[in-house]
Amino acid sequence: MTPPKKELTVACNYLLRLMKAHVELTPEQILMFKRAFHDTLVKRFVGHWFPGRSNEESEGREKEE
Repeated sequence: MTPPKKELTVACNYLLRLMKAHVELTPEQILMFKRAFHDTLVKRFVGHWFPGRSNEESEGREKEE
């Protein structure tokens, strides 16, 4: 399963807003960082989301049966 793109995009944009407040970046650097960070999050959270289950069950931990 792949993580929801919306949540990862929001996380990337949030971090970039924080960074831009303290670091001067070119548009190319911003794009490169956003792509790399997004790819890292995708790899990190593969299998973390469980479509069709409640939010309580979608925290990356399957309920013990």
